[in-house]
Amino acid sequence: LASKFVSGILSDHISASILFACGLFISSFCVVAFSFAKTVFVYSLLWFISGIAQGCSWPSCMKLLQQSYEPAQLGTMWSLVASSINVAGALGPIIMPLLLKSCGNWRLVLRMTGLFCMLWSALSLTAVLSVLRNDKTNVETHSVQSSSSIFKWSHWRSVISNDFLRWLSLFYFITFFIRASFENWAELELVEAKGVSTINAAAFASAFEFGGIISGLVSGYITDALAAKQAHANRGSARMKLAFIFSIVTVFAFQLLRFSTGMLVFSGFILGACLYGNVNVFGLVAAEMVPLHLSGLSHSLVSLAGSAGAVLSGYPNSLVASRFGWSAVLLIQEASSVVCVLTMLAGRHIHTKAD
Repeated sequence: LASKFVSGILSDHISASILFACGLFISSFCVVAFSFAKTVFVYSLLWFISGIAQGCSWPSCMKLLQQSYEPAQLGTMWSLVASSINVAGALGPIIMPLLLKSCGNWRLVLRMTGLFCMLWSALSLTAVLSVLRNDKTNVETHSVQSSSSIFKWSHWRSVISNDFLRWLSLFYFITFFIRASFENWAELELVEAKGVSTINAAAFASAFEFGGIISGLVSGYITDALAAKQAHANRGSARMKLAFIFSIVTVFAFQLLRFSTGMLVFSGFILGACLYGNVNVFGLVAAEMVPLHLSGLSHSLVSLAGSAGAVLSGYPNSLVASRFGWSAVLLIQEASSVVCVLTMLAGRHIHTKAD
């Protein structure tokens, strides 16, 4: 939660390419070190450091995409990067057992994986620096050189006081809460609240992730097309039109889940597509609503709200379930989706650009 916020601000001050490569390298090193650890304390410490390092990479990806692509292409490129997380999450449980069976030692598998990622981080840094060095139009040098002025309170105030950023943070908070709740508790919710079998609950969870992959691939392309038709709008956001549609469909998907367990897999796919799609759109809009040298700050503030929603979906959800049952947790998620739609309607004409 904290690392994304801090690293987002850092990406406005130092080279995003260096921050990205260093985050990947440190995280990979922690994986290798984890294979040599012997105590729970060392395991926890290494995973904590790895989490901080991974937080450095995500805002840097957005910054690098903004520096390398035109706004008309940014949504598509961002979607490709974001959907890679879903692909890794889907392939990981398949590949890792095969590697364990082949190597016979989980520590050896971690070392191989970590060393490969360390090598990849070095190659990534070399490739990114080469591209930026040859691109005479890239703005990273200007962004870094002018970083001393970013500490001015007037710049921070222009972002923090922006009404649309506050609304966007609320959208991100709600969406992340619902998405993380499904990621953490979906199978248990369905088994306990709906009485479905564990096999059907697992099918729902798989469909949820698959929907996220498909949505991640197409949502950026669609928002690019919408943004191209509203290139100079000062009020509202063309990309938010798709987010609003996703939010409405989410509400209907909850109704489908409530009244028709026979369409469990379909509702899981729709929910995954809409929730993951909204996360992609909100992150993209947060970075676009400010000048490039402040996009890290804007994106980190919105991500902080999203991370808070993810935290709320964990232990607090379990407390609600222990007292009122999993049906109450599902009802809270459904009510949250309705609140998201209503707040979008209320803030649809708010000025989007921070001065």
